[in-house]
Amino acid sequence: MSRQLTEDLYQYFEQKTNPTPDENYLLARLTDELPYFPISHICRDDLEGKGFDISNVTDSDMSRLADKLGNDYHEQLYSISMEIIAEDSIGIPKYICPKCGKKASMYNSYDKTFLCFSCQNTWKKEEPTGRYVLVEFPEDTSFYENNDIGYPCFNSEDNGAIYVPEHLYRQHTGKEPEANSMFLAVQWPESQRYFEIEPESIAALCEPIEADAKSIEDFGESSIWVPLCLIKS
Repeated sequence: MSRQLTEDLYQYFEQKTNPTPDENYLLARLTDELPYFPISHICRDDLEGKGFDISNVTDSDMSRLADKLGNDYHEQLYSISMEIIAEDSIGIPKYICPKCGKKASMYNSYDKTFLCFSCQNTWKKEEPTGRYVLVEFPEDTSFYENNDIGYPCFNSEDNGAIYVPEHLYRQHTGKEPEANSMFLAVQWPESQRYFEIEPESIAALCEPIEADAKSIEDFGESSIWVPLCLIKS
């Protein structure tokens, strides 16, 4: 079944106001299919195009052929092709090893652990919190800069200071960030109130996001870096 047909049928049954038991069963089956995307298909014309006599080929024969082709592809080229096309052609990023900066080699969904073949490091998957750590002297920011992680800070005496995602900071350093180094990127219109705060004490640490193209692209214009302690108050 094609992906579009699966989605169309799902929408059809999902919008039913009083579905029958059979319709509920079909909806459940379609729901189970939604995470999967078909790669290819085969038909009798494909065989005939290669010179085969298809006059007596049954549906059962075609199903067996499709199954064996799928198994053969999965065992030989599937993983290699998936990695190359996903990364090189589509630009889907991989997780970065927090120890050496190389790309993650494997992920074990059972215990949510990544493995890096380059340095044999393992680390747990952490979901992004939306919070950022301001890393500045005397801490070393080179790891983040070399791997294009984070956003530059122009509100620090350290011209190499950088805001990095909290979970990546914790994975890389193995320690918890200092409370006074925690920030949120507050977007418009919620950011407006922080532009209006008088620049005194902790409020002076608020930094408008206006001098870096990547920051503006990711958070939008009129956004601002705000200390977490100021937001909590």
